[in-house]
Amino acid sequence: GFRIDTQSNITLRHPQKPFILQHRSEVIMQQFCIIEKELLERVTWVEIVEMRWKKTRAPVSQRSGEGNSNVLDCNIDAVIEWFNITYVWVISEILSIQSLEVRVQVIEKFIRIALKCYHHRNYSTLLQILLALQSPHVSRLNKTWNRVDQYERQIFERLKDLPNPERNWKRVRNCMISAVEAVAETQAVEAILSDDGPDQPMFLSQRGSIPFLGLYLADMTSNAEMPTFIPNSAAKADSAPSEDNNGTQDLVTRLAKTPLVNFNKFRITASVVKHVLAFQLLAKCYQFERYDSVYDYLKHMVFMDNNDMREASFQCEE
Repeated sequence: GFRIDTQSNITLRHPQKPFILQHRSEVIMQQFCIIEKELLERVTWVEIVEMRWKKTRAPVSQRSGEGNSNVLDCNIDAVIEWFNITYVWVISEILSIQSLEVRVQVIEKFIRIALKCYHHRNYSTLLQILLALQSPHVSRLNKTWNRVDQYERQIFERLKDLPNPERNWKRVRNCMISAVEAVAETQAVEAILSDDGPDQPMFLSQRGSIPFLGLYLADMTSNAEMPTFIPNSAAKADSAPSEDNNGTQDLVTRLAKTPLVNFNKFRITASVVKHVLAFQLLAKCYQFERYDSVYDYLKHMVFMDNNDMREASFQCEE
């Protein structure tokens, strides 16, 4: 399974320049894309169809003190875990700064990273950052937000509604549909299953993209509640008695009472699988260089638990 390391999490106070301010936004965004790509490429269509991921789990902020590592056997669970960890880490990085001026710089930095993610179509990291910036612990910091530069505030205002779940996640769903349309789904299925694709010129010209996988998992969960068989409407009509004796009418009557397969349920499942496979192909199109110092830091995030976040938020601004 994919290993995610965490550490015992106390209220963090950066004694020096925060990590997030030590590196260019582009570099940090690229390392997030690489990590998300590695996680996504491990997901199999079988896991999706069989819905192997855990439906319930304790929030990361409540599990941070359980140990130094967490091994996940299901690849989808690893994607979910990473999403939650990054969300909590962004909050922790902001709340760990005592200096108002530096805390403002950290928020501005995360907004610029989010914009980079949007331009490079990494919708997973984008939503992690946007949701963290709108979390109660961060959004209540009025003094901090009032100092954020107008440029970053305008960017945030344009992006903040992307993770809005209204109308079935319409905004982010439309972005993801637009990304997938660049790759024919049948080509994506063939390329992934045959381990081809990224070496072919037709795919190298594509822009990379990472999906918000939670949207597809929600689709699968909702789809699973649909019946596999549906009543045959023809069974409601009483058949007139047959005048012949060849048994044809009896056969028609029996068939009319046979439930019908709900093909729409299987069509939705197939559509989700094809979309995920298409995104796996698009993720392979990222040609970013790995910077070990940044990559390793992100892979070993240290973050606060929920109690520490609440306390730190009020310490930042009473």
